[in-house]
Amino acid sequence: MSNRVITINRMFGSNGRIIGKALAEELGFKFYDKELIEMASREKNIPFDEFARVDE
Repeated sequence: MSNRVITINRMFGSNGRIIGKALAEELGFKFYDKELIEMASREKNIPFDEFARVDE
């Protein structure tokens, strides 16, 4: 089975996180948000703010 990824870009206040979580649940996908960036920054020993800035 191939890996599938859905990316949702959202604006503050648009409820994009709620919509993304609902979509993931409906499709049986895993949902990742900021915690994925936090986990990667800890793993690489890079401060979260710096890691998130590069992700943007």
